Amino acid sequence: MKFFCRNKRFYKGNLHTHTRLSDGRKTPDEAVALYKAHGYDFIAITDHRKRFPGCETSDFIVLSGGEYHYQPGLTAYHILGIDLKDDVITDDSTEPQEIIDRVIAAGGFPILAHPSWSLMTPDEALALHGYEAVEIYNGISAAYANRGVSDQFIDICATRDRITGIIADDDAHFYDYDFCRGFIMVQPEAFTTEAIMKAIRERKYYASTGPKMFQLERDDAGVIKVDCEEVEEIYFMSNTWFTSTRTVRKPEGGTLTHAEYTPAARDKWVRVEGKAKDGTRFWSNIIEL
Repeated sequence: MKFFCRNKRFYKGNLHTHTRLSDGRKTPDEAVALYKAHGYDFIAITDHRKRFPGCETSDFIVLSGGEYHYQPGLTAYHILGIDLKDDVITDDSTEPQEIIDRVIAAGGFPILAHPSWSLMTPDEALALHGYEAVEIYNGISAAYANRGVSDQFIDICATRDRITGIIADDDAHFYDYDFCRGFIMVQPEAFTTEAIMKAIRERKYYASTGPKMFQLERDDAGVIKVDCEEVEEIYFMSNTWFTSTRTVRKPEGGTLTHAEYTPAARDKWVRVEGKAKDGTRFWSNIIEL
């Protein structure tokens, strides 16, 4: 099974953006112009407890969205609602499961935001249901808190049978070190809001902070294969805690643009991760075996 089509265009997007409608430092129009100038095709504007209605032109799409939070103490629960059809009304007392339920009732796509920054435990996430994706990378958390990556969190949840989509995005507020860092590359059937959201729900995308992925495949023998831009290392992460063939390294004096992995006997799922020379990475969605 091939997960991408080589002759179909990828569209670049950021699903976590703040503006002056809440605590961001740019207006919605300024944010759109900035991302468009940096080669993005779409963003979601996700201000705190405010639904942005979204809009669509022939060359740029703004998805409707909002961010809703519950912060009772040691853990912060932040949940994005993307492609919302109606307002989501919450306050400081609205608990996280109720937030997720209200996002779904409003027609939205719920994403669990920056769990590492939030100091969320896997058990706390596993007690929730209905969210469809988790941020594996959050730009502002990386820039200002050194807790931008949530890969181990996602792996622990997946090992406990919670398989979700994997998102990289910015959470841009200040527009200095926190924008145009994380993104997803989506392969929709058309450049419309409906088609982009359908592709995201079907996980026809990958997440990245830099390097591109061209193809991801599981062949008839069950071998996982990936083709990508040149990187230093490619990792095949799974629920098995040790497999000697999990890491593929660039050969001395050579290049690394392709890698393969034969799943171990205990593997129930595999996700692929690549690291470039500058430290940027790509992440595939999880392949269930």
